[in-house]
Amino acid sequence: MSTLDPRTIEGIARASIEATTTNMGVEISMPLVYPNGQGVAVTVERNGDRYAVHDAGSGMMYLATCGVAMTKRLAVETRRLAASYGCELQNGRVYTACAPDQIETALVLVANASRAIGDEARQAVRVRDVAFQERLARQLQEIAGKRVRDREEITASSGRSYRIGHIILDRGLSHPIAFVEAVANDNAIPRRVAEFFDLREEYPDVDREAVYDDGRDWEAHNLVLLGKVANPLPYSAAAGRLKRIVAAL
Repeated sequence: MSTLDPRTIEGIARASIEATTTNMGVEISMPLVYPNGQGVAVTVERNGDRYAVHDAGSGMMYLATCGVAMTKRLAVETRRLAASYGCELQNGRVYTACAPDQIETALVLVANASRAIGDEARQAVRVRDVAFQERLARQLQEIAGKRVRDREEITASSGRSYRIGHIILDRGLSHPIAFVEAVANDNAIPRRVAEFFDLREEYPDVDREAVYDDGRDWEAHNLVLLGKVANPLPYSAAAGRLKRIVAAL
């Protein structure tokens, strides 16, 4: 496409919208996505001389598939998000009613409200990840005390510097005996693998412990990949392993 033709661009945009008849009404795919890339769809149903427009519960279901628990705070927040787009939550659905000449606007409002609710999964994941990292930090302090250094900068064989989550020092507090990193989710795997691989070359005698949150589901291949450069350690078994490292040196 050598020039930006408005009609061509408009056609491309319209091609992302598709209407399909379902047992609930007419479902319209909208040019919006949830954080995982899944498209947002909105359903329109006839209700007398008005129309019911809703997301069939997909925004709330997306939170559930991400393992997000419906806390009191989240329940209040999802209702607030729906209301900010002029919608409400009815039985888990983002919903609004409108006249025939308001359907276009209602579609946009419901789709954006549903996507905003889905975006709450990101915040919930961040909160959970931080909580996991803090649990591990407290555990290390209880086990190793003053022998633990947090977020210290270490230069690896490539010349790149890393801020290691936790370093356990020897009894004389002069040399590292273990690098310990919290691995809260699958998305952290590539970064941790690169880091541990680089550190392995420069510090071959220092243990590399990758403590992962075994309270969540993991892709098996990611743990296998992590195991090539470090010791994948489930949090539930971390205390025993870390105590042995501290006692040994």
